[in-house]
Formats: sequence, structure tokens, C-alpha cells
Amino acid sequence: SGDKRGLRTATILSVDPNRSPILVLDNGEFLSNDASVKRIKVRMDGSLRDHPGVFRPIEEFKLKCMTGTDVVSGGSGGGVTNGV
Repeated sequence: SGDKRGLRTATILSVDPNRSPILVLDNGEFLSNDASVKRIKVRMDGSLRDHPGVFRPIEEFKLKCMTGTDVVSGGSGGGVTNGV
């Protein structure tokens, strides 16, 4: 837990676990590969739903790329909150 002024919300535009940075965010910010993030949305059955995630380092998420769509643990797109 850090200073709440460091919290940011962004949408993940692309994921590549073999790239640094791993995540490309819509707000143009970069997160180091060991930054802690919290998934707040997940795509299930074609719709974006709330997710009660916990803060974890990016490298602990199961990240994978799919042709045409980048996904985080089975859902394309979604929100992430950076815990500084």
C-alpha cells in the first residue's frame, strides 16, 4: 500500500509478455514489469464485467497474446489499476 495519489486507472490496449513494457495503456503511461496492478474488469461472454481482483505484480498474471486481439487471462481488453 502506498500513497493513494499514485493510483491510476487505464485500459489495456495490448499485451505482450515478451516485450517491455508488457502492457500498452490508453493513457500513454508505462508500467515496469514488476509494477503491481489490480484487474478491475474482465471480458466474459462478450461483455465487460467487474472483477474483484487484488494487487499483484504484472509478471504474476497469466498473460497471453492471440492473433488480432491481446488478452489478459482469457479476457480481451479491460481495466487495470496501478498500485504505486
